Amino acid sequence: MAVMYHCEYCGHSFRREKTLINHACEPRRRWLNKDHQNSILAFAAFDLFFQKMAPNQKRDFQTFIKSNYYSGFIKWADFVIANDVSMSKQYLNYLIDNQIPLDKWDKDFNLEKFIKSYVMKESPESGVARSVEYLEKWSVYNQKSLKEFFVEEQSNKIILQFKLGKLSPWFLFVSDVASQWFESLNDDQQMAMQKIIDPKIWIRKVALHRDDVKELKRILQESSL
Repeated sequence: MAVMYHCEYCGHSFRREKTLINHACEPRRRWLNKDHQNSILAFAAFDLFFQKMAPNQKRDFQTFIKSNYYSGFIKWADFVIANDVSMSKQYLNYLIDNQIPLDKWDKDFNLEKFIKSYVMKESPESGVARSVEYLEKWSVYNQKSLKEFFVEEQSNKIILQFKLGKLSPWFLFVSDVASQWFESLNDDQQMAMQKIIDPKIWIRKVALHRDDVKELKRILQESSL
């Protein structure tokens, strides 16, 4: 009886080992890509989704690559990487907890809704820490001081970082450098910022956290920010 060789990923049988080696089914391709950044992120999303929604569902990588949901999670991971979403774990929880369909996870409008929701709930300390972390990465990459960000970068690009949630509104209210940058914006740019950061809402939030804001201002001033 001839020896038969079987693909462990799709189950197809072959008479020759060489044919099996050259075989390139979709599950095998997915397995070979398992160490790619998007596959790692997508599998983590798959795992958390079923942990929350169907805890008895098997969640190993073999199950993932054979899942009908594989492409949807990969699309989300590609979207997160392409948009450099710094709060990917929080965004993932938002999508799951709000029961947003998987085929809508890679839509800009859902990311924008999440960012607006997240920054409104974030504490002053968390918002400032997240902003400083982003500025530190920029500083290392560009070999410049943190405060030079608001001088060297184009204002429209800085506005985009607020829109993407990499810079928190809290930072704008506690940083002298950021406040000076805002005052330098033209009318159109200030209007764009006000669409992202509603002044009426944030003035009230700052007043409610007066002591925290005062302390954060002191800390940033010591760092020339």
